[in-house]
Amino acid sequence: MSRPPRPHPPTSTGAGRPQVRGRLDYLPPTYADLLALADNLGVSELGRPAGQSDTAATLMQLSSLVGHVLASYQRQYAQEAFIGTAQAPSSLVRHAHRLGSDPDPGLAAAGHVVLVVKPGLSGTVEAGLPLASVPFGQSAAQDYETQTDLAVDSGLNELLPADAERPVVVRKNADRVRVRGIGLGLRPGDVVAMIGADWQVFAVTATQEDPTAQVTTVHLDGTVSARTDVSSVVPAPVLLAHPTIRVGMFGAAADPVQYPPTAIRSATDTPGTGNPTFAYTAQRTDKAQYSDNDVYLGEAIEAGLSGFAVRDTGAEQSVLQVTGIVGLATVTLNRSESVDVTPNVVTITPIEGGGFKSTVTPAATQVLTTVRGHISGTVTVAQFSDQAGRTVPRSAQPVETRWLAGWALTAPLADTEPNDVPLTQPMALPGLLTALTPGRPLVFTDPAQTRAQVVSVSQAVLDETAGVTRIRWDALTPAPAEGWTLDQLVVRGNAAAVSHGRTVTETLGGSDGTTAYQRFGLRESPVTVLPGAAGGEPQIEVRVGGVRWDRVEDFAASGPADRHYRLLTDERGVSTAVFGDGRSGAVPPSGAKSVTATYRFGLGRDGDVEPRRLSRLKRAHPLLERVVNLTAISGGAQPAGPADIRTQATRWIRTFDRAVSVADLADLALSMPGIARAAASWEENVGAVLVVATAAGGQPAIGAVRAFLDARRDTGVPLVLTGPSAQDLVIVLDVEPDPAWLPEIVKNSVRTALTGEQEGAPGLFTFPARGLGQPAFLSEVYALLEALPGVVSVRIDGFAAAGSEVQAGGGPADVVTAGVREWIRLLPQNLTVTTSAPGRVG
Repeated sequence: MSRPPRPHPPTSTGAGRPQVRGRLDYLPPTYADLLALADNLGVSELGRPAGQSDTAATLMQLSSLVGHVLASYQRQYAQEAFIGTAQAPSSLVRHAHRLGSDPDPGLAAAGHVVLVVKPGLSGTVEAGLPLASVPFGQSAAQDYETQTDLAVDSGLNELLPADAERPVVVRKNADRVRVRGIGLGLRPGDVVAMIGADWQVFAVTATQEDPTAQVTTVHLDGTVSARTDVSSVVPAPVLLAHPTIRVGMFGAAADPVQYPPTAIRSATDTPGTGNPTFAYTAQRTDKAQYSDNDVYLGEAIEAGLSGFAVRDTGAEQSVLQVTGIVGLATVTLNRSESVDVTPNVVTITPIEGGGFKSTVTPAATQVLTTVRGHISGTVTVAQFSDQAGRTVPRSAQPVETRWLAGWALTAPLADTEPNDVPLTQPMALPGLLTALTPGRPLVFTDPAQTRAQVVSVSQAVLDETAGVTRIRWDALTPAPAEGWTLDQLVVRGNAAAVSHGRTVTETLGGSDGTTAYQRFGLRESPVTVLPGAAGGEPQIEVRVGGVRWDRVEDFAASGPADRHYRLLTDERGVSTAVFGDGRSGAVPPSGAKSVTATYRFGLGRDGDVEPRRLSRLKRAHPLLERVVNLTAISGGAQPAGPADIRTQATRWIRTFDRAVSVADLADLALSMPGIARAAASWEENVGAVLVVATAAGGQPAIGAVRAFLDARRDTGVPLVLTGPSAQDLVIVLDVEPDPAWLPEIVKNSVRTALTGEQEGAPGLFTFPARGLGQPAFLSEVYALLEALPGVVSVRIDGFAAAGSEVQAGGGPADVVTAGVREWIRLLPQNLTVTTSAPGRVG
């Protein structure tokens, strides 16, 4: 015997039930029962005394042992004879085959990678490009291959929408402007002049640099006074900053008593009336006469005084244009004042009684003298005009005026800005991109590559007039929750579909040309399976004598000459190619080593990797610089286990591979490899809605699911396919731990029971433990937690859907419902667990 008999109870399970003994007591007797029966028969039938000789006893014992062994296997066979009680994987697989069902073979993970082509190169990357993931923690490196030939071009590495930027309009009352360049050295408090629709002066309050666009946003302490259409202004608007010239007015340092600022400002070349009088003399290098249009600066400026200057009077700031530089001049402000110097006459008169009296009186004739003074210096003389072209005279300049000029930075305003409108279809991409044919995958990312989405081109129109390609697309993976805007979208055009697995070619053997149902096993396992219209499609090609034979599910429709074979996978995952018998399917022609197979192996969840993990080229490629997955490689599913086979083997009986009702759609979807959850409903004005999910809670390949269902349903009925969405739950609870337990261990146990996995059992609010649309009850949380080791009691203070209002009275909800498309999820950050001292929870 191949294995020892299983232990058997000393008494039959039918014992004690005489009324049904003849019908139910099919279980075999034990060794002791058989030995007692032989001994009794010897007494009753042979008339032998109860005491047997050693030889007779030995024979009875041997026969009883043989009977016991056979009976034990009989019981084993009885158990394995029914799919409901069978335990051996081989039995379950055979039961499934007898019911016309192949156990779920599992699926290989699949996704997309971005190929970065070397600058200036283009060509074709053939299918089967070997790639590998980077090992991480306990996860070993996995093999992947591209699935189709792909025409690549370095010009498709990064594409920006043609409308990613729009002409800049600096709108009235705007408090910021965008200028070209970064690293401009602008700091808060710097004075800048904006020369655009209006000439204005501002102080910088903040700056923001965009290295990608090479622009700096400058925040101002005021608002723009007029709208500026940057792209239409000639010359282009600019921002002036970092003045190298800071100079005051002539006479600003003079004694304000002797030279009042009003007098300095109003003096001309001719003394005026009044006393004192002031008059200018200016010896210009060009010998020209005095002019009030000449502005006398406080010092000689050697260079840099040109273009525009900011005038700061203390009360206001304004921008003037330097319209003329007269040059250096010796400027003198003459002061002339008449001073009364008439002498006084002193008369001394005796006073009666003694003494004298002195009297002072002016002389009869008044005497005047002139006092003169001046301030002078060699200064620069310039002329200024305002935005209207009017010359601003010297007499209009307060003496307190400070001039800023000689700008070290002239930064043109950016004539374009990010176009933050939402992305809509169609989208225009610059250039005539003939490679963007329908069905080609594209990857949408933001500039920082923190978000990504895979789409498939559904239509591409070359617009030669505008020089753009207008595309429409279908989403292959969900878009980010916040959607895309044109300014935050980068299109990666060299995207390739990949799947888990590695291709091998091997010789399976030879055929004698006559033997029926020849079998050839594959050395590597498991064979890679990808989703398709047939459900799971093994990636294998079998040839006999160099001629390709076709794989079929069975030989029912195969004729004597049909080059067909079946691929059978046993309970160990080992696959075997089986050929026909000459009547149902041809027998391979004779030939030594004529049967070969090219197939891929690699399957299951080991192939699921996060973004950026698939980044290795297993061998150098002349066109490619690097490769990376910006979206997850997912969808890997393990082959069906025993419990799954019991469920799946009879599921097809509900539909007979056709969808008639809405519920049939869910049953059919669940028969497709890789689909772990499915829920169907009918919605008015929409049609049938089917939610499908992988075992990890992700969205499977929607295109493959649709193809599988369309082959089995009325395609005239609208069908919306979608992945699951999570309804987040918030729980706040307090636990009283057993004093013998460490509180942190109890808290971790509570968290694991709700959000993690413990001893192979998923947490209560993880995807493997929840059904689509399944509500969450407060009572099930209490029941779970109060049964945990180390938990004395639990008080739940909060139990509600995330974002929902707190119930009246502040207590937890009794139930949290979910829509048919949702499953209730509890994220670790939404779970608050505290512990209380004994006796305080309640």
